[in-house]
Parts: sequence; structure tokens; C-alpha cells
Amino acid sequence: MHGRVMEEASGLGWHVWVLSAYGLSRFAVQLIAFPLGVFWLVLGCCGLGMADEPLPLSGTISHLKAVERQLLPVGLVVGEPRCDEILDYYWDANPELEFELKSAKRNFSQSQGDHQQMLLVAGPAGVGKTFIKRGVYNGLPRDVFWKFDARELFGEYLELGLARHKADLHDGSTVFNEMLSLTPAGRQRFCSEVLKCTASFVVVDSLDEVHPCDYVFVLQTLEKLMHPSRQSFAQVVVFGRPFCFAEYWQWHQRERNESSQCVRGYMLQKPEFRTTGDIQVSNWNFDCWKFGLCRELANQQQGFCFSDYQQWYERGFSCEGEFSDITFASNPHMTVEAREMLNRWISQEPTVAAVISNLAANGMVREILVEQLQAGQGFDERQFMERFLACWLERDTKSDDRPSQIKPEHLDVYLKLLENVAVMYAQSVQADGSFVVAQDDQIQTSFNGCDMTVSVKDLLNRSGLVTAEPFVQSQMRMRFEPLWLQRLLINKHARRQTQAGTTQTPVALR
Repeated sequence: MHGRVMEEASGLGWHVWVLSAYGLSRFAVQLIAFPLGVFWLVLGCCGLGMADEPLPLSGTISHLKAVERQLLPVGLVVGEPRCDEILDYYWDANPELEFELKSAKRNFSQSQGDHQQMLLVAGPAGVGKTFIKRGVYNGLPRDVFWKFDARELFGEYLELGLARHKADLHDGSTVFNEMLSLTPAGRQRFCSEVLKCTASFVVVDSLDEVHPCDYVFVLQTLEKLMHPSRQSFAQVVVFGRPFCFAEYWQWHQRERNESSQCVRGYMLQKPEFRTTGDIQVSNWNFDCWKFGLCRELANQQQGFCFSDYQQWYERGFSCEGEFSDITFASNPHMTVEAREMLNRWISQEPTVAAVISNLAANGMVREILVEQLQAGQGFDERQFMERFLACWLERDTKSDDRPSQIKPEHLDVYLKLLENVAVMYAQSVQADGSFVVAQDDQIQTSFNGCDMTVSVKDLLNRSGLVTAEPFVQSQMRMRFEPLWLQRLLINKHARRQTQAGTTQTPVALR
């Protein structure tokens, strides 16, 4: 398709294709592919490259594309929706979590005062953690809950002088972002609020959006709600990105005290959209949330049910006749042309299919689509990926104060660090797209004529570009989310190197 990045015809990718064509098993191909990768790396270092980008990266890009293809969701097919609403798609993808939450509600309704449990719900940026938290307390009285957003609570503490802004990712005086952290008095205040809490359900969101030095403290404090001496119903649910649970989980696994037996961790899986009907449910949810889509009946606003939405779509979003009572904010998204293009993108473009089930990414795809539609442009993979990355960085500025176009200071060096990391771990990417980052790994780049060095984990954790499984005892493995972000960053690194006339490959500093 026009504009799509072409498959490389050299390096490791070409040899793997040839070997596969001769009928070798995938395992055999992988065994042969590794030494070939080393061979191409040596050739690249000797300056014998044949591609536009430095040759060590050419084979790597092919390998990453192969991994992406293996992990792509099943292609979109024409069919009815599998679930009634978006929340049901999350429960469909996370049955164990749904069971735990339903069990807690059932125990509460049956007055089982000995129920004490803390669930840690981890998920990558934008997957829908804040959205799904409504399922924790649906159908229960409001007075049995204590709900708070960690970042908002710390903001209230800031106004009281109980929290302060503290540098997060930085090297010397170069600070990329700051996050709110509790003062000693703030910790005392928080501990007091938790211990005097009488709510049966405590729901905490956005733990990852405060300073890392407070993660373990907050979780250990919340765990006190489940101490056997309290003898009261306690259901605690904490939402955050994986990295905010990792250190606490390791501590919890070592301690194994009475209350810690009640702590469980869940990785929130993104929903699966398999049919055109599933996408239509997503459209309905998006339009109702984003544009306030509803019906005006007897001077009162009422929800717009999905069956009516389907009929309305089939009539081309016409607001006449039986649909004359529909109200919504004017927008360029709700057109038959835009929605048909969205289905085509999801069905035909792997880069889109890989991100559409992420709630935040879903909205970004729609914005990029409308931009290209209004400009009269067809799909261009590289342009889509670049625009998506820019949108994602802006989202992370709003949540985590990291650089982007809306906070451009240090953006270029921040991107250089991310690109260097993408290259540095490319050779060790496994079949599931993951790679191991050691606790003390550091990455280096030049900035203002000097070397800048930062922790790889600190760089990636709050970037919003990776995910990990925090509830494991072995080394934490990270992976870019979506996987093609690593490929994009490697290509950006290659172009930067070409423009600078260099071919240096970043290495880990340990």
C-alpha cells in the first residue's frame, strides 16, 4: 500500500524468509537466525551496509516485524457484537478479576465481616484502568466507599503543605519531570486517614501518577486495613501501571505476614474487538462519552441505547424523523465515511489493529483518522506511527509531566534516550516481544556537549511506552506497548545517525 514502510530485502529478515520458504521449522529458523543476526551486526560495524539505515538495525527491524505479526490480534470480521457494552468486553478479557470483585460484593451483601482483601490491578498506559474501576462499586451504596485518585489526593496535600514536587527522571540539574511526593507530615496525615477509615470498599486510582518514593508506603499503609485485629469487612482495590507495584510486590513476597496473604495482583488485559459489531459498540461508547450523545425526551436527557444507535448509523447519522430528538456536540467523527474508514484501517493495517483495543489509543486512532480524512490523505504507516507517538507523549505530559510537543523543553534529548534504549535491547527481544532490563542498567547520550546518563527503568517506567508483569519473582521483563513503538524508535535512531554521519550502537552501562 502507498506510503507503507517496505519490508527490508537484506539482513536477517531476508534470510529468515528464505529459510522458512525451504520448509524449516520455526524453531530451526530461530536457531539459525541468531548467528545470522550476529553476522549482520559484524558486517554493519565494518561499514558494509546495503540499506538506507545502518545494517545492524535492518535485520533487527525484520525480526521485530515478525514478532509483531505473530502477536497481532485476529483480523476483524463482519459480525454482530459479542458483548452489550464496553465494560463487558473488559470482564470478558479479565474473568478472574470479575470473579474476585463479584465475590467481594456478595460477601458484603451477606455481611461476612471477615472478608479482607487487597487487589492490585496493573495495566499499561491507556488500557482503561480508570474506566473499569466503576465496575468495583456498581450497585452498592455510596456510603460504603472511600474512593480517591492518588494524584488528586496528593494535590490536596500540596495545598496544605503536606506534599511537594520532587524530581523524577533527571541527571544532575537536567530534570525531565517532577511528581508529587508526601512530606513526613503528609505521610503521618495519610496514615491517620487510612487507619480511621470505616469504609468497606476502598478504591484507589492513578497510584503511578505520584512520585515512586511513595508507592511502597501507600500500599503498605493500605494493607493495614486488612490486619486481623480490625475484624471488619475490607475490600481494597488499587489501580496503576505495573511499575508502581513491583517493589511492593517483592517486599510482600518476602514478608508473607498474616495480612499480606490477602493481597493479590492482576494484570488487566485489554478487551478484544473481533467483529465489526464489536467496533460499533466501541463507536457507540466513544460518541456517548466524547460528544454527549443522548436523546431529549420531555425536556430530560436520556441515554441513547445501542440498538437505536445501530439504526441511526444505518441511516447515515440523520437527525430527522424518529431521530430528531438526538443531541450531541458537532464533530467530524460521526459520519459514515469516517466509520467505514475506521473499519478498513482496523481490518487492513496491522499498526492500527495492534492498538485499537487500548481505550486511550482508540481515541487517538480516531483523531488521526479524521486529520488524514480532512487532508484527503490515504493511510501512511510511518506517518501514522509518528503521529501516534506524538499523541502518546502528549498524553504522558498530562499524566506524568514528561516532555512532548506541549512541553518541548528537553524533548529532543528525551527522544534520543528512548531511541537508544529501543536499539540497545532490540537484539534480546523474545517471541513475546519482551526484554530484560536489569535494575542497574543505565543509558547514555550527549546533551549540551556533555554525557547524560539515566536509569533505563526510570526512563521507561513513566514513559507510557512500555508495560511489564510486576507480579513475578524472576527478573521483570518489559515490552513496548504496542510492540511497533520499538521498531519506530529504532528507525528514528537510524535516521538520526544517518543525518549525523555516525553508526554508533548504544550499549547498556552497568
